[in-house]
Amino acid sequence: MKKFLSSVLAVLLLIVCLSIPAFADAQLSYVTDDAGILYDSDISALEERAAAVSEQYGCGVYIVTVEDFTDYSDAYYVDDFGEALFSSYDLGLGDGSCGILLILSMAERDYGLVAHGDFANTAFTDYGKDALAEYFLDDFRNDDWYQGFADYIDGCAEFMRRAADGQPVDMPTDFDDFTALADRDYSDVGDTAAANARLLESAMTAAGFRPYSAEWWHYSDTQSYPVDEQFIPLS
Repeated sequence: MKKFLSSVLAVLLLIVCLSIPAFADAQLSYVTDDAGILYDSDISALEERAAAVSEQYGCGVYIVTVEDFTDYSDAYYVDDFGEALFSSYDLGLGDGSCGILLILSMAERDYGLVAHGDFANTAFTDYGKDALAEYFLDDFRNDDWYQGFADYIDGCAEFMRRAADGQPVDMPTDFDDFTALADRDYSDVGDTAAANARLLESAMTAAGFRPYSAEWWHYSDTQSYPVDEQFIPLS
């Protein structure tokens, strides 16, 4: 019986080990380039920048690159892989394990952003993550990995500064969210999201655009224009 139980425990331990992402280092640094897309000097520079921002706000800023995240985990989505990294490698700072992680998987050129902890989730809302991605995606499209990661760190610093000042980057919903939360009745969303949506509406209407009642991001020009039957580019 004891031999049988020992065998069962061994199998269970093997399953657990296989489900945990495995890296060469027992503890991940702020920058872990397992895909090998960065020079050593790039890693050192990014590590220094990430450490400075992390210590300033008490919230870890992490970067992980892999060739294919499915080689490390049975996770279906890269974001789930990121969640596993947080728990497996004790990422994050403070009692709440506060942190933001950018994972880049080269096989499908897929990325994920994972936030942990109250402050991180305030600074990096679902809308905020989409906005943060705009800091680095253009660089990634040009295979400029170092600059993309540097811009990501700078974006994290800006988002956390705004959150610390009580003005996090937030909107009622993501773009193209067609639930009731996306309409212009802001009584069912947070104060910051409502204030930001009203600020956008004020700027857009002042510029001559008409808001659509069911979608906070949707505006139409109040001025009509003739239709060009033939496109003739300017020389």
